[in-house]
Amino acid sequence: MTQAQNELASAKSALDQANADLNAKKQAVADAQAQVEADQATLKALQQKVADLQNAPQTLADAQQALADAQSALTTAEQTLAADQAKLAELTAQADATQAQVDAAQQAVNEAQAALDQANADLAKAKAAQTAQLEQEAAIKRAEAQAASQRQAKANGYTIVNGQVVDANGNPVAGWTVKNGQAFDPEGNAVVLSTKTSTSENQLPQTGNDEAKNAIVLAMLAFMGALGSLFGFKSKREN
Repeated sequence: MTQAQNELASAKSALDQANADLNAKKQAVADAQAQVEADQATLKALQQKVADLQNAPQTLADAQQALADAQSALTTAEQTLAADQAKLAELTAQADATQAQVDAAQQAVNEAQAALDQANADLAKAKAAQTAQLEQEAAIKRAEAQAASQRQAKANGYTIVNGQVVDANGNPVAGWTVKNGQAFDPEGNAVVLSTKTSTSENQLPQTGNDEAKNAIVLAMLAFMGALGSLFGFKSKREN
């Protein structure tokens, strides 16, 4: 029994030793395999270096061609830049010229507007002067008509009788009227006339006569003023 146990123990020990040897050999195989793979990688790298060295002339030629292409592109870009700069200068000059034209046109517009404003002002002055002249001429005509009516009344012996203007024969004068004791010709001009009654040939004092005299004085003053203004206006126009 003891011998059998000893033999079993020896067999187990031998088995353990065999397993240990097997594991060691497996590790050695794995290490060898790893070394082989490393050697293969090194070999591949060396082969690539050899290929690169063999292909170096083509690589250099490609690099030289790429450099030539880059230099050509640079030359083209420089030419394009120069052309663009020239175009920019031309457009800038055109813009400056156009701005100068715009400024000149604006100046012309401003001058034309100033001339138009001055013309309108001159026209307004001329219209005002024309209106004043027409008014002065109308005043002169009224004064002349009033003076003519006064001469007519004196020449024909016009008087006021019973609120009517009558001639030297006592006949009513057509178109002549009397208002508040004041005689007026057909044009509405006040005329100084003596006032009589139907029973007396003597002149009677009337308030209307005073008003008529005042009206005549005012008319004469207006006439003289109109003449002075007209002559002054004509003198200014001649100057």
